[in-house]
Amino acid sequence: MASRPTTASARSTSANSKKPGKHVEDLLVSDTFTRELPADPLTPLDGLAPAQSSGDGTDQDVTHPSVRTPRPVRNAFFSFLRPVPCPDAILIAHSPPARQILDLDSEEVHRPQFTSYLTGTTLLPRAKPWAKNYGGHQFGIYAGQLGDGRCISLCEVVNSRNERWDIQIKGSGTTPYSRFGDGCAVFRSCLREFLCSEYMAALGVPTTRALALFATKVAVYREDVEPGAMLVRLAPTWIRFGTFELFHYRNEKERVKELADFVVKHHFPDLESPVKDTDMDDEAKSVSVTGYKHPPAQESLTTIDARTQTPSKTEGLIIEFELNKYARFFQRVIKRTAVLIAHWQAVGFVHGVLNTDNMSILGITLDYGPFGFLDAYDPYWSSNAADKQDRYRFEHQPKIAMWNLSKLGRTLADLMTLQNGAQGGPGSRKGSDEKQEFHVKGEEIVRELLKEFEPSFVQHYTDMMRKKLGLQSTQPTDLNALILPLLQLLSDAQADYTIFFRALCNFRCSDSGFASCTAWDPSHSINIKKATTDCLIHLLTSTERLHRLANEGLQSGTPAASVSDLDASMTGAFGTTDRKTEGQRKSTSSKQQMDEDEPPTLEEIATRWKDWATSYRARLLADAPKATPMAAKPLSADLEDIHRMNRMKKANPRYILRGWIAEEVIDKVQKEVPVLDVPALPQGAKPVRPVPPKPLHTDDAFLDIERVLRVLVQDLWGDIADSNSGWRDDDDRNAAERWAGQVPEVTFTPLQLSQRFQVSLWNF
Repeated sequence: MASRPTTASARSTSANSKKPGKHVEDLLVSDTFTRELPADPLTPLDGLAPAQSSGDGTDQDVTHPSVRTPRPVRNAFFSFLRPVPCPDAILIAHSPPARQILDLDSEEVHRPQFTSYLTGTTLLPRAKPWAKNYGGHQFGIYAGQLGDGRCISLCEVVNSRNERWDIQIKGSGTTPYSRFGDGCAVFRSCLREFLCSEYMAALGVPTTRALALFATKVAVYREDVEPGAMLVRLAPTWIRFGTFELFHYRNEKERVKELADFVVKHHFPDLESPVKDTDMDDEAKSVSVTGYKHPPAQESLTTIDARTQTPSKTEGLIIEFELNKYARFFQRVIKRTAVLIAHWQAVGFVHGVLNTDNMSILGITLDYGPFGFLDAYDPYWSSNAADKQDRYRFEHQPKIAMWNLSKLGRTLADLMTLQNGAQGGPGSRKGSDEKQEFHVKGEEIVRELLKEFEPSFVQHYTDMMRKKLGLQSTQPTDLNALILPLLQLLSDAQADYTIFFRALCNFRCSDSGFASCTAWDPSHSINIKKATTDCLIHLLTSTERLHRLANEGLQSGTPAASVSDLDASMTGAFGTTDRKTEGQRKSTSSKQQMDEDEPPTLEEIATRWKDWATSYRARLLADAPKATPMAAKPLSADLEDIHRMNRMKKANPRYILRGWIAEEVIDKVQKEVPVLDVPALPQGAKPVRPVPPKPLHTDDAFLDIERVLRVLVQDLWGDIADSNSGWRDDDDRNAAERWAGQVPEVTFTPLQLSQRFQVSLWNF
């Protein structure tokens, strides 16, 4: 069992710790999920048989092969199953912040037990590993049973803050839910998820966490043979929308209720209490629906519009129906999902496979597959080459999230009408305070609650964009007057989203500063060195690149999207599509050529920038504190600029986890990953050269992972880079400068592009 030597980050964490942390084997293991919910009857506790000691401190897998055979698993939420032991696993990287979530000691990663326990080679005391059962809609079609095909949860752990975390291994072997899979994960995809989940956490985006990455030394077949890996992930729960869907579509209604009760009890315990006026003010306590004094036959129910119709033969009345805990749970999921998607749109994150089985009931980012971050601001961009219709492209994510929520709501509709275990519940007629018992349709409650998604999303998205703009006050015109016109400008110029907003931190409101950041002389050449610090120069260089590529017959990005309207589809909050031309486009993928309008001229971009900057400056000046009899003298324009610039730098990251950065690190590290177990190659597969064991601390490639964490995560907001002091070495300083710069221009043929993106998709 191999482990990494002491690193600078580990030493630093240890030095700053106030008290020693725990060993892995001392974690407080819990088992609420497996104790309170029904298990697969074909997998008794611990997977049919207890593990047997191999004599070297590890356990042998004695699980009967039939337990891992793919099959339908009915009336059960999980299957007890041991991870396939991996005694040759090597710890490649770990996340100190994720380690601290579990209260583990900083030196724990250097003990062999850390690798042995977290790969499942040796079971933790009291741990009863399991694989979850769930279904889901994939690309708009219900796919039936899916489940954890290559993931196994080791245990639940309760930390010192009384938080419950589910420790899960990705790449832990086959399960009853593997279908046609091999239960393995490749190193490339595990490293991508490791980096992205910790980067997203540093950004403040709700997400699962990555604790540790292990190389397995086992070859894994995909398009070619690749090195295998295990990723240890953390989440408060891995329950998804699709978990509810599986039992709903199987008509196992009692299981839906069991699951809802479990989720409310452990993750939304405040919903167990009756609704009070002191509860969250932004949550509706009741909804207006059609109520019936007696449960009418289903076929006799008619929809009654409260605004235009009156009760008919069904004796339906428009009532205020009090929400029960199941409806309030759904309401809470809607709000959390709206906040999550607002985060994604604000940072330019594209999930890539936003199926219902990849959406968490806690509103956290779940399952990092073919994800990506925007380089050029392109609402049409999709990170998933298999998404031929671009269903999950950047601009569609809010609509898809709402669609997915409607599928979750369908599974809970019947429960929303229950009160005290019986159909019907308290309601009052419009204009009356008298409470009576009414029967309602759950579908109506779902529809009413879904209406809360759009305003919640738009509100949170607008608030996040205000922070990126350095605004402290709110104005109802901010979205349409400032945010949308700016996004339209970025889209038309194909400006880099992250670089532009970081450069915007240098915007000045003083007369001289404003004149400097808006002035442009067409007769002078553009100083490209300022493209990462000056907004206008960045816009102009981006536009120049568009013209150059257009003249060369190449396509740099997707067509500019119109962001002039905010319609019911919610696309206006981040870039809408011109509905008249969308159907005429051959493709919306930035990886294919398509007909498009001529790029805007440099003069047009400069004029539009000055117009927008003038409006922005006026808004900033109005936002500045005003002098009052009780307040101190307001700051000068220069000092106010400095305070605002510092605020903006905490809302606009200096770096983004770009695809080329991840690929560069992955390609470098993967060459050094040992692959000792190479089975017979499939026909046409490329051979893999076994890499002999070597001291990992001598490999610069592995240090690159730590460098990514130090630069992109620890210096996310650029404090070290701006001060130009505090770097560990020149390599960190050089990497920080390069990763914050312009995206390297690499020319691919259409075939090369297709192959490159397909490989990065399917090698998961």
